[in-house]
Parts: sequence; C-alpha cells; structure tokens
Amino acid sequence: MKRFLLTALILSFIYNQLNAQTYQTQMLEDDPSKVLDRYVVVDVLATDMDIDFLSSSLYFGGSAYWPITDKLIIDSNIKLPYYQIGNKGFGITLEPGVYLKLFSKNKTDDVPVVIESEIYADQIEKNGKTYNVDTYKYLNTTGTYANSYGARGGLYVRQGPFEADNNFDDINANSTLAGVYIGFQKVTQAFVELLVNGGDFKDEKFIGAGFTKMYFDLMFLPVRNITDAATLAANERNRPFGFRAGFQWNKNPYDTPIFGRIVYTGEIGVRPLTGFYLTGGMGFKVFQQ
Repeated sequence: MKRFLLTALILSFIYNQLNAQTYQTQMLEDDPSKVLDRYVVVDVLATDMDIDFLSSSLYFGGSAYWPITDKLIIDSNIKLPYYQIGNKGFGITLEPGVYLKLFSKNKTDDVPVVIESEIYADQIEKNGKTYNVDTYKYLNTTGTYANSYGARGGLYVRQGPFEADNNFDDINANSTLAGVYIGFQKVTQAFVELLVNGGDFKDEKFIGAGFTKMYFDLMFLPVRNITDAATLAANERNRPFGFRAGFQWNKNPYDTPIFGRIVYTGEIGVRPLTGFYLTGGMGFKVFQQ
C-alpha cells in the first residue's frame, strides 16, 4: 500500500511538472497601481442575520471606495432590507466613513492568473444529489502585492423593526442605534499581465489581479432605543459598545464587463441591543475607474 501511494505521488508530481512546462510565459506588467481602486458596488444578493434573536433579512446594499487624496479615501455603506424573517417593517443602515492610509509595504508572492474557466463544466453526485462543477485552470506567477495599513472610522446609524418575546406576547417594535465606529484596515492589491504560449494559446494575454479590504472596528453607540419601553428595559444587550470584523474582496479589479466585476463581502460581530450577528453577500461594481 505504501509503495502504491509513493508511486502515485511520484506520477502525480511528474504529471504536474510536465503540465506546468506546457506553457511559456512572459511578464508584461507587474504594477499594483493598475488596479481600479475607485468604485461603487451594488449588493444584489446579501443577508444580515441576528443570531441571538433568530431573525434575518435579505437586503439591497451599496458601498463606495473613493480616494480623495493618496492618503484619504471615502469608504461608506448603505443597506436596505427588502425581505425579512422574524421581523417586519422598514429598516435602513447607514455607515458614512473614511479610511486614512498610514503606511504601505510591498511584498513579492505568487499571483494566480486564470487562463481557462468553464461554468458547469461537469457534474458530480453525492448523497443522492447532483451538483454542477466549475473548472478553472490557472498559472502562478511571481508578482508584487501592495499592502496599505491605516485607520478607519465614521458614523453608524441603524433603524429597523425589533421583535421580542416577553413570555406572553410577541412584541413588535422599532429600534434605533446610532453612534460612531473606529478601527483598523488593511488593503491589499496586485496586478500582473502575462503573455502565454503553449497548448491552445499563441501570444495570448491574461491578467491576474485582486483587491481586498480587511478591517476590525470598535463601535460606540450611545443612542439606543426600542419603542416598547418594557422591552428596552429588559434588554440584556443594552450596552453602548460593540465590535466587528469583516472583508470585501474584488474578484476582477480591472476593466471587465459588469457581470465580471463581482464583489464578495462578509462581516461578523456583536451589536448593542441585538447581540451576535453575521452578514455576507455578493454584488457588482456598477462604476469603477
């Protein structure tokens, strides 16, 4: 058995090496500043879940990352729920904010460059269910990642329905949270362009790029209100402080058709009044430059 596994590993290594040698590449560009880092995103499939209260909502959202100077960037968000589970009523979250770059540092690492992709290329069956499989073929090339680090902050306003159980009746009320947030953010970007020959390619150009934000915030929300006074008085989470950590990943931060400008987001944290929560979603950049 051990001899079989060793033989399989050796054959796999030889195959991968031969496959890797199929392509000849030439670096045409390695410049993280080529990333289009001024953009507006519309979230089309996103959710916000209050874990402690077993409620959630699907929302339309928007965000903007807009450099004003080399150091100061507008970094803002808005959420408008359109379908709610566990709560009923109008809601909105506003987060006008800024990001201030404090210092930058470059590093060299592998940058994946996709040269082939096929949606629903195959199907697999597991536990009686059939799943579609997408296939991607990519090359790794050594490129430059530009990392910036800095402070972020802004206003935080959240208004929406609040449903609770007082052991006798379901209480349907409205809640308001307002205050400020301040935190730390890291932004990473890379951009490489390769000339590829080999296989079915002859002098074909391919781009590998990425733009990712990662952040951690402390929230101070002195304005906390639930329109039902008894529910507010009984709320064990009625404290002014919260925290959160999240990311935003721009899959193709260069000149591509709108349906290729996919942006993924995720966030986890604790909010006053509602407690532990998760958010996540997918959107498209409707404007970038």
